[in-house]
Amino acid sequence: MSKRIESPVKKWPGHILLFDPIPLVDVARFEKVMQGNTGFGRAEVDNEILPAILPCVAEWHLDGFPENVTADTFPGTPRKASAFLIAELINAIVNIYKGDEETDPNA
Repeated sequence: MSKRIESPVKKWPGHILLFDPIPLVDVARFEKVMQGNTGFGRAEVDNEILPAILPCVAEWHLDGFPENVTADTFPGTPRKASAFLIAELINAIVNIYKGDEETDPNA
């Protein structure tokens, strides 16, 4: 399964498919990076968290975006667009992580 999110960035219109559910190994990686990133500049935080975000992405469907994007090829500029896309990916992953909070956790 996957969760589709629309790109919030005009520079790269389209959509992204995230794994849903996210494999436990990727959840653990994401948690570790999210807990350890404080006191850095935004670009440094983005650079540190990308390796935890990318395994959660099943498919990229963004116009003008690199194919087979990796942490080394993820666009850093324009900076505002790059930062916003990363922030939206984090939000989407956190939403998958939390799941439906109204659901019985024993279900």
